[in-house]
Amino acid sequence: MTDFRIIPGDIPLPLPTMGLDFMEPFFHGLLVFAWVLHILFINVLLGASLASVYFNNKGHREKNPLFDRVGYLLTTPVTISENMGRYGVLRRYCW
Repeated sequence: MTDFRIIPGDIPLPLPTMGLDFMEPFFHGLLVFAWVLHILFINVLLGASLASVYFNNKGHREKNPLFDRVGYLLTTPVTISENMGRYGVLRRYCW
């Protein structure tokens, strides 16, 4: 049986309120808002990727250029988000 006592609990990390303790609820709200926004963009990324593959296959099977075009256009959000990650993170830390 696994002994879970070796796993530490949460580490209380203070929010960067810069000494303004009355701003703590604002920073908590900002943290929740940023998390929801992040999840929204990740869902758009994954949904556009899957829909692009689906429409591209459907256009190829049915020989319909409209579905091919829709599949191609759905790759735009994926390309933008991948490029943002590549150039925003890699340049800062790897170059």
